[in-house]
Amino acid sequence: MARDLHESNEARDREEDAPEPPQIRRFRRLVSFTMVAMMVGILGIMGALVWKLTQTPSSDVGPVISGQIKVPKGFDIINVSRSRSSLFLILENPTTNARLLEERDAETQRLIGQYQLHKTNN
Repeated sequence: MARDLHESNEARDREEDAPEPPQIRRFRRLVSFTMVAMMVGILGIMGALVWKLTQTPSSDVGPVISGQIKVPKGFDIINVSRSRSSLFLILENPTTNARLLEERDAETQRLIGQYQLHKTNN
C-alpha cells in the first residue's frame, strides 16, 4: 500500500488532472465563503467582548441626593421613584387607608403636586 502511494499510477494521474464538475466548484466556493463569514463573525464577537470588558463603568445614576423630606402627619412612605427632575412618593395612612401621590423636585425636595389616590370598582 505504501508503495502504491509513492509510485506513479496512470489512472490516478488522469483523475487528478480531470476537470472539476461545476457543482463541486460551487460547493467549494460556498464552503469557503461560509468559513470566512464565520471567522469574521467570531472576530467581531471577540472584539465586542474585549471592548466591553475594557470599558470603565460609567455612573448614569446622577448625583446623590441629600436632604430631608417631610411627609404629612400619619402617613408612611410606601414607594419612592425618581425621574430626571422629579421624585414620586406614594404615601399611605395606615389608620384610614388613604393614599397620596406626591411629586417633588429631585434637587430641592420642594413639593410640586399632591394627588389623592382612590380605588375604583370596574
